[in-house]
Amino acid sequence: MTREVGGSAGLRLRLRRTGGLAGAPLTRTLDVGELPDSDAEQWCAILAGDGPRGLEPVVPGRTVPDSYAYHLASPPEGEEVTLAEHDLSGPVRDLFERTLSE
Repeated sequence: MTREVGGSAGLRLRLRRTGGLAGAPLTRTLDVGELPDSDAEQWCAILAGDGPRGLEPVVPGRTVPDSYAYHLASPPEGEEVTLAEHDLSGPVRDLFERTLSE
């Protein structure tokens, strides 16, 4: 059941992870309200303001072989932003992994 947490009502996203050694993509499309409260609040903060574009580095980082790339769109059918795992802060990367593993 979806519930509203911190303004999450109707907030939808699609998160996809590609790359890595195996190269097997993972994708999840969801309502933010489906997540635990703390994760829903983090997603609301990330998607407020500039939305997914706010996570993009000012200067793109270096390419790292076999690293993950995350592709984020909110709403799910909207423009997708691609983010290299090494350009993300630890808490954001952890949130992405928790979201994909649920």
